[in-house]
Amino acid sequence: MSGDRVSGDRVSTGGQSPPRSGRTRRLGRLLRVAAGLLVAAAVLLVSGLLPLQAIRIPTASMTPTISPGDHLLLDKRDAGDPQVGDIVVVHDPLGDGLIVKRVVAVGGDSIGFEDGVLVRNGLPVAEPYTRDFLDGVYYGPDVVPADELYLLGDNRFDSEDSRDFGPVPATDVVGRVVGRLLPLPGPMPSRVSPADAG
Repeated sequence: MSGDRVSGDRVSTGGQSPPRSGRTRRLGRLLRVAAGLLVAAAVLLVSGLLPLQAIRIPTASMTPTISPGDHLLLDKRDAGDPQVGDIVVVHDPLGDGLIVKRVVAVGGDSIGFEDGVLVRNGLPVAEPYTRDFLDGVYYGPDVVPADELYLLGDNRFDSEDSRDFGPVPATDVVGRVVGRLLPLPGPMPSRVSPADAG
């Protein structure tokens, strides 16, 4: 034990670490591979190359359902057939970029407001996802053209939506929001039950 020093119950071998077992090496290698795969998956998810994409919401137009800064999961495979109640991402008709809105009417539906209450096909619509009712507002009814969507933000006081730019072509839909990644992960309650759909 010429180079070894004993301190309490520890033995120092002059700066050399003890040899690692095969099991420890395999575990370390497995952890490095798993970390690499996790980083690669995160990059692909954010890049938009996968059919699922992570998006960050910068505005308050969909509060209380979606808050500014929320990170959502967008399913681009499900873009072709939006239904009433879906939260969708579309190309912004008023500029560049993308916007997130709720589908409140599809082609052939009549849509309007009576004293601030959304009315679709002559019936008032129960909207559990919004707290904003535009008292004294009357609009329509207008019929949504075939293959187009009428979109509204859940925050009716702070949203540029179909009230400003009219119905949008269904082909402008990039995808449907299916979940929240941050701050609280979970599914996105999107579609409204038939009883609430009006």
